[in-house]
Amino acid sequence: MELLIVGFALLVLLRVPDSLVHFLSPIEATVSNPFFRALIPLGFSLIIATYIMSFNLGLHIILRGYWIGIVGLNSVFPEGVNLEKLNFHPRFKNYLQKKLQNLEHSAVHIDRICSAVFAFTFLLIFIFISITFYFLSLALVVSPIALLPESARHTVGASYTIFWVLLYFFFGILVAIDFLSLGILKKIKWNWFARPYYYISAYFRFVTGFAFYQSIYYTLISNVPRKVIATILTLYLFISLGYFITRYDERIYFPLATQAAQFKISKKHYTETLDPERYIKGSVISKKVITEDYFELFIPYQIAENDSLLKYCSGLLPLKSRGLAFKGTVVFNADSTQLNKMNEAELDENMTAILACVRDLYEVRIDESVLQDVEFLFYIHPHGEEPGFLTVIQTDSLKTGLHRLIIGKKYSYKSEQARRDDTEYIPFWIVR
Repeated sequence: MELLIVGFALLVLLRVPDSLVHFLSPIEATVSNPFFRALIPLGFSLIIATYIMSFNLGLHIILRGYWIGIVGLNSVFPEGVNLEKLNFHPRFKNYLQKKLQNLEHSAVHIDRICSAVFAFTFLLIFIFISITFYFLSLALVVSPIALLPESARHTVGASYTIFWVLLYFFFGILVAIDFLSLGILKKIKWNWFARPYYYISAYFRFVTGFAFYQSIYYTLISNVPRKVIATILTLYLFISLGYFITRYDERIYFPLATQAAQFKISKKHYTETLDPERYIKGSVISKKVITEDYFELFIPYQIAENDSLLKYCSGLLPLKSRGLAFKGTVVFNADSTQLNKMNEAELDENMTAILACVRDLYEVRIDESVLQDVEFLFYIHPHGEEPGFLTVIQTDSLKTGLHRLIIGKKYSYKSEQARRDDTEYIPFWIVR
């Protein structure tokens, strides 16, 4: 029964990372509120936790299968190894007498390991979640500078942020050392250290959620040899970090993911190859090979452009209120009271002004030729119901072969590198 439950749980867990990506992708693309965006790092830690649980449950299945084999073998041969029948040299015989365990004893030992695997699994998962909560709490402590006036934000805000970040990191590292060393700092008897450290650890115990699983931690470190626990925790930490920060690659003439966008094909730019689990975050066209005299260009609505529309196009009225709203026919748009008083002609004029601003905000080129009179319309893309702007690009005047669609923004960038990083390149072929 245990194997059946673990096997079923493992099958379910293998689908969890894709489901979390599917859930978090729209938040990353459409939400700027920092409290809602806090779900993104939390979801990332849950993805790591899912991989840890999957690995440990797989290990559990292997150990439990081995345990079943030992129990079955012990029932058939309860006497264990018959050394006399082997008739080995005394040197080998003495070695086996010292090293070989009774099958029943081995079965009990492996059974205890299998039972402890679950506790270790959830301990490791909670550790990664606690790390996420630690950084979220740091962001929450620093966030009040956003409420300051812009003039004070640059003067007071910088020193305030540096002070709290350094202090938070110092205390965080202190608590992490104590945790990974299995309580070495709690053994210090000096009152001048123990008293303040008690309150520091109590704060982080609450903020990181350690209070929720401290019973698992202290039970393990008080009953399992500390070297075993410290080794396992350290191995998992370095393996997890190593997985994300290291790579091995011998394709020395192939660019990195962040290099040479104008020379690469990316499936995220074509409707036919979009990942169904991910939200559209960049511009897309219908396909790589164009055989018609036109193709569609879709640019998703990016929340970062809200400020740009206000900056470059004055007089635009918002079409709905920002943030949470009730779904359905009744919507309270606190930001749109002026809009609600408009007649149909004025509303059409406001819509036209928004689309004209979007047209003026983007510069669309094919190779080196800037496209004139590009007209956008509001569009909900069927891929994932992503809102954005759609236009049609004519290709009847283009020669057969490779071309590049280049989408840039008419910003005043601080550097040319920033402009290049914010420019999208979509290669396509014309085939007639």
